[in-house]
Amino acid sequence: MGLLKKLFQTPLYRRFVILASTGVIGRLWDYDVWVGLAFYRLDELLRENVGSLPSVHCRQTTGSDSEAVKLGKADWSLRGSEKWAHGSGLTRGKCAGWRFTDLQVYIPARRELEADMDFPLVHLHLVPIGYGSENAARYDQVVQVSVRDDHFRKEEDAIGRIIEQLGESLRAPAIFTSVMKVKSLNSFESILREDFMYTGMLDNDLPDERRMKGRWRRLK
Repeated sequence: MGLLKKLFQTPLYRRFVILASTGVIGRLWDYDVWVGLAFYRLDELLRENVGSLPSVHCRQTTGSDSEAVKLGKADWSLRGSEKWAHGSGLTRGKCAGWRFTDLQVYIPARRELEADMDFPLVHLHLVPIGYGSENAARYDQVVQVSVRDDHFRKEEDAIGRIIEQLGESLRAPAIFTSVMKVKSLNSFESILREDFMYTGMLDNDLPDERRMKGRWRRLK
């Protein structure tokens, strides 16, 4: 891809937001929950991209002084998950005071994307969301999956099946989808926060896609 094309022709993405509740399934950043409910479904999605290595980025802080927890480099694997997930063989006894911020996975790796001024084929984002105690019974954590649209159209049946099965595994009260352009790597995080969470004001304890700039529609 030429430099000018990279700078001015940003790709379309098929995006999925899967809502989940810690009260129903537990916290997805707990190792047993992550492995039991999410990892293998997401691993199947990532393994569609043979030849590209994903990079894993997890942000956590200590609850007492809000300093970043130094987790070390974690790859996309069960062993890599032990480095950041709470209650694993590596974090048990250390994570009691940790506050989970988010987990992001890029494929290809983010460093490679930044060097090539390119965009990922797939981006995963796990983040807790705080709408308050009344809505926490319905959902207080989100898995966002973004797939570049040209890749999605090649693998639409397989990706659609994985999203549906992941929603069932997480006992999701709702799944939303959209198609939109992404202008930068940071957009994957900001659109979830600003375009979905903040503008999609609540209606009967769930976001109302009609208020989300007309971009989002509900699948479930």
